[in-house]
Amino acid sequence: AATAGDLRILHEDHRLVALSKPSGLPVVPDREKRAGSVLGFLIRRELAARMSKPPGEYLRYRIVHRIDRLTSVLVIVAKTPEAERQLAADFEHRRVKKEYLAILAGVVEPASFAVNCPVVPGRKGKMRAEPAGKGKPGSARPALTELEVLERFRGFTLVRAMPLTGRTHQIRVHAW
Repeated sequence: AATAGDLRILHEDHRLVALSKPSGLPVVPDREKRAGSVLGFLIRRELAARMSKPPGEYLRYRIVHRIDRLTSVLVIVAKTPEAERQLAADFEHRRVKKEYLAILAGVVEPASFAVNCPVVPGRKGKMRAEPAGKGKPGSARPALTELEVLERFRGFTLVRAMPLTGRTHQIRVHAW
């Protein structure tokens, strides 16, 4: 399992820190707090740094976006309230372009395609697709993912997934 020691800081300035998060490490601690997390790593780092800086320079890290524990990804964390507001607005207004690589089971034939299917909570906290006209009115939230085939293998396809909305487990649901 990945640990906070597997994190790499890729960029840091006075506003934010960008980290390479490995698969298996949550962004925030899980309910049982059994494993490390991105936030825990940053808090421990800040507490160690406080020995040599005045209280006016203390940081409170702010998580701007969350991502599934099993996904390896670049995570951006704000260091100031102003950076948090700006980054949150950038995500909300879709000024942040997100791309993921995924390996799908099976050989996907179209070179590129979009999946436009709402995502709703399912059983046991899992998310599922909700075809139009099904389920309770108003329970489904729109979800759109563009996929582009990068390479086909025997029984598998490597795709670039570009979610245009930000629903929980959207790529996993749309790739199913």
